[in-house]
Amino acid sequence: MSDVKISDSLSSDYRVFGTFASLVLLAVLPLTVGLVVVLAGASILPYFTHTEFGYDPAYAYLFNGMGLMRGFTPQHVDHPGTPLQMLTGVVSFADWSVRWLFGATTLNFEAAVLNDSESYLLTISIVLLILNVVALFYLGLKIARSSGGLAVGMLAQAGYPLFASQLPRFAYVSPEALTIFSAAVVISGSAKPTQPNSRSAATWRSRPAR
Repeated sequence: MSDVKISDSLSSDYRVFGTFASLVLLAVLPLTVGLVVVLAGASILPYFTHTEFGYDPAYAYLFNGMGLMRGFTPQHVDHPGTPLQMLTGVVSFADWSVRWLFGATTLNFEAAVLNDSESYLLTISIVLLILNVVALFYLGLKIARSSGGLAVGMLAQAGYPLFASQLPRFAYVSPEALTIFSAAVVISGSAKPTQPNSRSAATWRSRPAR
């Protein structure tokens, strides 16, 4: 009996290790992309000094988002970015609230954003980057589970580095950042098991990384 218990314990540890190793491997590329975006983003800040990743349209989304938080109708409607305006409004208001609560600012919301717009844009960029890194990891996880192969999940993630010089779009305050996030989430949600036997689609969790 003791031999059976030891065998069961080793088998359980083996499966846990296999799952953990698989999750680590699926996290490598998203974290690498995130690091590259951070390094690239440092070279384009502040926003108003850059040509391609400049104040237009980042500032437009910041100010329209700020207006939304006060009940004003967005005036920047020539680009499909209303969800981004809503996000910038919520994030900037939350950022201001934290600063105000901890005494980092005594200005009201609008004055604080206008006084230090770049720092609020940076906070929004960080949120966008986190969303895209998590979405990329989730994409790999869902594809790996649905296909039953860890390599397939990592292959699904491998297309993102092809963005190359456009990688800052993952965090730059423009609709492209949310489009990338939305695409990853939609693909992840549409991933279904490729075989009717659900056990075969979950076998990747019990296989150790090689």
